[in-house]
Amino acid sequence: MVNKKTAVFTVASANYFGIVKVLMESLKAINPEWDRYCVLSDEPNEEILRESVEFQLVENCKLDITDPLEMRFRYDVFEYSNALKPYGALYLLKKYERVIYLDSDIYVFDRMVELEKAFDDGYFLVITPHYNGYLNEDGKMPDDRTIWRAGIYNGGFFAVRNCEQSREILNWWKDKLRYWCLNQQTSGLFVDQKWMELMPISSEFVYILRHNGYNVAYWNLHNRKYKSENGKHTFNGDPLVFFHFSGFNPAKRDIISVYQDRYTMDDVDGVESIYAEYADRCIANRYDYWTKYSYAYDRFSDGSVIPQIFRKIYRDDYGIAGLFLGKNIFECEAIFWDNRVTVANAVIDYICKTHPECGTLFLYSWRDNWKVWFTEVLRNEYHLEEKWVNSIIEELNAKITLFDERTELQNKLAEAENSYEAISKSTFWRITKPGRVLVSTIRTIIHVGR
Repeated sequence: MVNKKTAVFTVASANYFGIVKVLMESLKAINPEWDRYCVLSDEPNEEILRESVEFQLVENCKLDITDPLEMRFRYDVFEYSNALKPYGALYLLKKYERVIYLDSDIYVFDRMVELEKAFDDGYFLVITPHYNGYLNEDGKMPDDRTIWRAGIYNGGFFAVRNCEQSREILNWWKDKLRYWCLNQQTSGLFVDQKWMELMPISSEFVYILRHNGYNVAYWNLHNRKYKSENGKHTFNGDPLVFFHFSGFNPAKRDIISVYQDRYTMDDVDGVESIYAEYADRCIANRYDYWTKYSYAYDRFSDGSVIPQIFRKIYRDDYGIAGLFLGKNIFECEAIFWDNRVTVANAVIDYICKTHPECGTLFLYSWRDNWKVWFTEVLRNEYHLEEKWVNSIIEELNAKITLFDERTELQNKLAEAENSYEAISKSTFWRITKPGRVLVSTIRTIIHVGR
């Protein structure tokens, strides 16, 4: 049964719990009447349950996910956490009239009056763009292309009113994110966020909220002028409603965000106090302690680490995925090893297709350099165990040998064909029928050999 109350939720793994608590404290102070939830994209333990005092915990197993084990393996923690957003919203819409999502690295400063008005005016979905004005092409990051690749609208906030249209768009989004919540900007995908660009076309009652106090972050500081008025933070005269600390590390508070190089703290006069206050709150909530938590779905059931590249070949290669049909893939570390030739070939193919350095390497480098480069990538970028490095390099050697043998055969066939062409044009060919028959037979044998 739906009631008239509002629910606000975030999605987080255990290592984010320090900042989740800061978000929830801000919500309790500003909107104590809202029910607060955290959807856990991880496995719960006694400490997490004990710390979930100011909000209610929703375990991801409670969500309506088809084959949840497969989904947990398909995605890394960043992809999986983002994929759970529409699932969490649909779960809460079963009993709430309005549901708001906020990223865990957000702090709420004021009531969301403009959001409430949008709902009262009949809108069923509210989203915010990254910015209201373009960035300069000055070599700094982010720029307009960066924002365009990541998505016009920021997935750190959305809000829905309970109605048939909102459930329809959330179900559409959920279906897309079940298999396509990928962090692959070069392929036109950035987790949940790029899909949001299609939302406004579904209805005129999708509201794009451009208020300067919502979702303030490093990506829009260029056109939101800060000022403190009567003890309150304002941007372009609008009161600060919530600030998004994306990419900010409270333990390194002199860096605004690891995702940008456009500003230092000295460049954002007044705003540095907002960062400093937030950092203090995070440290008070044991930020450093929580960041040491490991992600439960990063390991097989036997405790061994799941190489991230295994997730990628699993979802990109149907031959690999087929090995685990009907099985709990987290219990199948041995199946990967038993099929190491197939896995090694899939890893090599994946790196060749996706690594930005691969094409240049093959064009301008010797065979031995290929093996050295592959070995370094497997160890340093994909952090594979030595047994896997050796197995993959062994298969790479086999591929190189086969490639060289085919090249040699093709060269021999080309030489034979050139010889045939020279003979066919000679006087001997024209006057000697037995010779012509013989050469024709040789040519047939050559083509059969090919």
